[in-house]
Amino acid sequence: MEMIVNNPVFMIALTFLAYGAGAWIQKKTHWALANPLLIGIILVIGVVLSGAVSLESYDQNTQLINMILGPATMCLGIVVYRQKELLKKHWKAILIGTFVGCVTSIVSVIVMSKFLGVEDVLMVSLIPKSVTTPIAMDVSETLQGIVPITVAVVIITGILGSVFGETIIKLLKSKNAIANGVAYGTAAHALGSAKAVESGEVEGAMASIALIASSMITVLLVLLFQLF
Repeated sequence: MEMIVNNPVFMIALTFLAYGAGAWIQKKTHWALANPLLIGIILVIGVVLSGAVSLESYDQNTQLINMILGPATMCLGIVVYRQKELLKKHWKAILIGTFVGCVTSIVSVIVMSKFLGVEDVLMVSLIPKSVTTPIAMDVSETLQGIVPITVAVVIITGILGSVFGETIIKLLKSKNAIANGVAYGTAAHALGSAKAVESGEVEGAMASIALIASSMITVLLVLLFQLF
């Protein structure tokens, strides 16, 4: 039994089944908090806490998923290509919006951390919270942060953006597809971009562009942050 449980095929199947269960629940309930990723994480944590599998074994046997995370994110480029004319027309607004979003994200982390007395090592671990996981891990490592905390915060940020993004946009009465897409991609990285695709192809394309741009801008801002 141990040989069956502690192997990559079983662990990857467990991951996909947990996510699939979350997607099924979301489809049936239409509840904003029924996010497939959130439900999948809870289910996997439950399996680990039950003692059926160890955390070390799960982590070791799901490295394939980590390897394809970056390439899978790049597949959003297909949506971007379909909206290339729109990108050419509004590139200034998209770039400015993304830049302001990145600066706001980083500054808010620094200000709140200082206000709450958070240690510097935790503060720098939170700085890349709004960029996609592979880049956030590199940024955190560069800043000598705690990478596992960064990964957890990135996931939480993406889930919150995916769950509450639509509600916030409705409260703000924003009807601009470009602005909404940029907001999703800048604030909630790949998960926000995936949610934006559900709203429309324009939103999805803008979110994908913002996701890529915000990652690049964040890296540049972090380099400047290190200088000071």
